[in-house]
Amino acid sequence: MFLSCASQSSTPVVMEDTRREQQEWVNYLTEALGMSVSALAKNSSISPSTLNKFMNNTNEKFLLSAKTLQKLSNYSGVPVLQLPANGGRGFREQEAIPFIYDSSRDERLQMAVRNMLGNSPSRTAWQIKSYSLDLEGIMPGDIVIVDQGLSASNGKQVCAQIYNNAVGAAQTVFRLHRQPYLMTHSSKEIETPVLVDGSNVKIMGVIDGLLRQ
Repeated sequence: MFLSCASQSSTPVVMEDTRREQQEWVNYLTEALGMSVSALAKNSSISPSTLNKFMNNTNEKFLLSAKTLQKLSNYSGVPVLQLPANGGRGFREQEAIPFIYDSSRDERLQMAVRNMLGNSPSRTAWQIKSYSLDLEGIMPGDIVIVDQGLSASNGKQVCAQIYNNAVGAAQTVFRLHRQPYLMTHSSKEIETPVLVDGSNVKIMGVIDGLLRQ
């Protein structure tokens, strides 16, 4: 999973490996992803109690391990202990966020998402927040299933990452694949097509299912 973070700043801040700076980085991830510490931990395959204990404990010697930090980085797409120079503010609004299982959600919806994901590690669920594919019938609030194992042939709706090397982070987007470009198909958010070069722009999976709340 990757965090949408195309920054207005051009210079990243790489922090020292101390407790305060680890906490600041975790706080940034939860704010930017719009999720709780527990949800971030769960989606990163970390024990929620471990991450909550770290965030609430005042013992300066209590640090997150390198393995735990890397799990958080792998999930969010943000390099370990790295923040934009503006402290994470001023980002473009995210196009989607990872689907979060929560007791406040409709249990039938969560069950439907689980059924569509099955047991495949290549399938992930995302909640759409933009109109980038509204003319394809994908609207804000919809839940889409992305399958990394499917071929992104011409005309497919895809999930992709656009890398911003200046801040060392990736923006997750949902686009229509018109080889060799990615483009919006929207009545509201028309953007210049971007070339899929396999380096700065990578297709991560194909949309293979949709649920509407």
